[in-house]
Amino acid sequence: MNGIQTGGTASGGSVVADTGAWVNGTTANNNVGWNLFAQIFKVGAAGSNTQIAQGQSILGSMHGGATSVIKPTATESGVINIAVTGSSYTTGAASDVLCNSFSVNAMN
Repeated sequence: MNGIQTGGTASGGSVVADTGAWVNGTTANNNVGWNLFAQIFKVGAAGSNTQIAQGQSILGSMHGGATSVIKPTATESGVINIAVTGSSYTTGAASDVLCNSFSVNAMN
């Protein structure tokens, strides 16, 4: 959340949901379904730039559980970037890791 995207590489910001165990060369991650889920909530006074966030992942038949709560500090008066990246550690072939849908729901 709130990272910088430059030429296909995301940097900075706070990681809310991650594939965890899949980020290695021994766990097959191609041709397998996956789901990342993240929740980010505003806490504190208006304009205080304080949030809490938590995520979870499902990778094929492996459920990664819920992450520990993190406390990002995105500037609420500006743009808050959401980056989703993927790479295959088994083949590295183009289109080996696909994100077929992405949803953002906002509540006020």
